[in-house]
Amino acid sequence: MSSRLDDRSPTPEEQIYAEAKGLFADYLQRFATYHEGVVRLERNLSIIAMAASIAATSSTSQDDLIQTDDGTKWHRDVALLESMYLCHRSMAGETEYAAVEYFPKNNRHEVWNRGREAVDVVRVFAQEQRHALKIWTQDLTAQVREFLTENYPGRDLGRMAESFVSRFTHSVSPQDVPSSVPDQGLETQV
Repeated sequence: MSSRLDDRSPTPEEQIYAEAKGLFADYLQRFATYHEGVVRLERNLSIIAMAASIAATSSTSQDDLIQTDDGTKWHRDVALLESMYLCHRSMAGETEYAAVEYFPKNNRHEVWNRGREAVDVVRVFAQEQRHALKIWTQDLTAQVREFLTENYPGRDLGRMAESFVSRFTHSVSPQDVPSSVPDQGLETQV
């Protein structure tokens, strides 16, 4: 009689889990990459804001100039996430910062939020991205539940769906980011 764990057959739950993992592998990888980017953004919040502030005081190049959908022109300063940047512009002797997303498919730029303080703009942007991760997690849970319901009718696998998603998405709660952000001069685009 062998006592090796390698010799045993996988349980039905392990087989279902492996099938779901294979089916959602790309989705899970994209989530992990995005989640890692948001965590890095939160961790480096003040450094990113400082870099943008320095760029705002020394930027005179027209090479980094972009025009957003609302017609405003911004200097691209710091990458926040893939295709998302912290930008600045000067107006009436003051500097305004904005989190801007670039959509390469149709070559357009959209402002997420803007304000007078770079750190506040980055903080709000990070909070919005953290919220997006929560929605992403809820969507994934719904997709896994649908997959399990369609492929394993008559079985209550809701707990397995929750466990599966939880294992790969970890916590999407804010790490060390303050929950309150002063709204002085800060504007969020809808």
